[in-house]
Amino acid sequence: MSAKSVGLRVLKVEGLRAYYAFLQDLLDEKQLDPPDILQDDKYSAPIPGFESTTITAPQGLLSSKLHLAKYLDAELSSLTPTALRETQGLWSWLSLFLFEQLSPKDSAGERPRLLNTKHVYTMEHRSKPDPDYYLLKGEHPGALPNVRRQYMYRHLLFMPFRLYRNYKGTSSAFVERLVLGQPIGIHGERMEQLGSRVDRWKNPAYVGAVEEVLMDKTTGALPAGVLGTNRDTPGTLRRVQAVIRQLDTLYDTYGMPIPDLVSKLPADCYP
Repeated sequence: MSAKSVGLRVLKVEGLRAYYAFLQDLLDEKQLDPPDILQDDKYSAPIPGFESTTITAPQGLLSSKLHLAKYLDAELSSLTPTALRETQGLWSWLSLFLFEQLSPKDSAGERPRLLNTKHVYTMEHRSKPDPDYYLLKGEHPGALPNVRRQYMYRHLLFMPFRLYRNYKGTSSAFVERLVLGQPIGIHGERMEQLGSRVDRWKNPAYVGAVEEVLMDKTTGALPAGVLGTNRDTPGTLRRVQAVIRQLDTLYDTYGMPIPDLVSKLPADCYP
């Protein structure tokens, strides 16, 4: 039987409060089901300009961030890039809609412990924050934290979707297999190191150089130690990133062919 389509909506402030309360209960190890607020006008609303847009839940559990991103790419195809990026409450609504994908129950009917930062599930931001929306600084009962724009890349739905859209139609093994091949419900060091700076994940030359320099040509995997957190450690992703940032001061690496960029990387970038 095919899944039923529902209206694609956004969470209002009251909806975000209810979602935050639910997430906090799970963090406190209370076993609850998500609040039934997705189509409730008290808690949610249609997307301005896209009031008739619908979305259909996936059939079964999605096996990786890549499958999640492909699903979102198809389901959100009618929304403009601006609507996808700037619509308040959209990605929080989506993560609540897909919560069973992000945190499915185990065989005992319990959910695994959540990631300990709520902004991987919720994402509310504006270039110029709206105090009426955020209720900033916790000054009012039930206030919502201001999720800053630099944390957008940690959202469990938004960043896989953006990476997939950016490299859709390419043959980037690093993005598709090694980053988006990871489980849906974790953020992970690969996503952290690739997504935390726009100048990394939007630069195809950078991604191509990482594949060429760091990926094992036989197995297609990353060697042990490549995801180290010290940028001065040779043969790590952070070391390659640091060197390319230095090269950015001398060259336009965005427009550089991948072999040219690789030729400028010193020996300590290699494992």
